Amino acid sequence: MIYSNSAKFPLGQIVATPGALELLQETSFSAAALVSRHVHGDWGD
Repeated sequence: MIYSNSAKFPLGQIVATPGALELLQETSFSAAALVSRHVHGDWGD
């Protein structure tokens, strides 16, 4: 996992589909944690 203190880009409006919200409720994933990883450049490569 890549850790960085600075965002790679500014976040705009964050939206999610009903299906994504349902999946988040069914799993232990945190939407905030996933967005944070994305904005800091941790794209899983």
